[in-house]
Amino acid sequence: MVGHLVKVHRNDPSLHIVCDVSGCQSTFSRIFSYKSHLRRTHKDIDTNIRQPMRAIDIVEPEVPERGVDNNEIAQNGDEIKRLNALYLMKLKEVHYLTQTSVDSIVEGTTAIVQNTVQTIRNEVEKKLRESGQELMDVDGLADVFDQTQPLSNPFAHVKTKSRQTAYQKTNFSLVEPKRVLFGHTSKKRRVGGSYQEVLVNDEFAYIPLLDTLQQLLNIPSVLAQ
Repeated sequence: MVGHLVKVHRNDPSLHIVCDVSGCQSTFSRIFSYKSHLRRTHKDIDTNIRQPMRAIDIVEPEVPERGVDNNEIAQNGDEIKRLNALYLMKLKEVHYLTQTSVDSIVEGTTAIVQNTVQTIRNEVEKKLRESGQELMDVDGLADVFDQTQPLSNPFAHVKTKSRQTAYQKTNFSLVEPKRVLFGHTSKKRRVGGSYQEVLVNDEFAYIPLLDTLQQLLNIPSVLAQ
């Protein structure tokens, strides 16, 4: 059942799940919140087999006669962007990386991806020629391998610190620390062959608690718990 939900209803905005395990009646709007609930609360339940649950108000998507739904493509693209941004954020925070290190990872990883995409393109062109075709004969195929496309630029939307911060605020409810300036302290610093008086800021940083709680309560998966 859970597998079916992931495959068919993962991006359904009207999804509403009610857990019926032992009369639990907890409700969820996201499949992964439901799975997490099963693991934490109902450890004896195997999530790979049929689950006692109800899915309410699920609107079945219309199956197009041919091709892929543009909305589905957009949603998948947005999810990939989110996962790539989350990867960078976790990498930086878990391993205490400097911004310079993150920038280096973005640059190096992008180069690896672009080289891989180019290799795949070369192989595709080779196979097409063997069957008497060219890459340009297939409508839109050359565009897929273009170096400006998201496939070759997985971090284009978060390749700088400013873009990372902006994306995290919008998509991960990031609350930035606030700095409070007390004043200035005069200190002597060596400049060239002499010492000069310089002003150094006296300040501290804090995380706004109310803003943090507000952002947390705006996350559906938090409210569902």
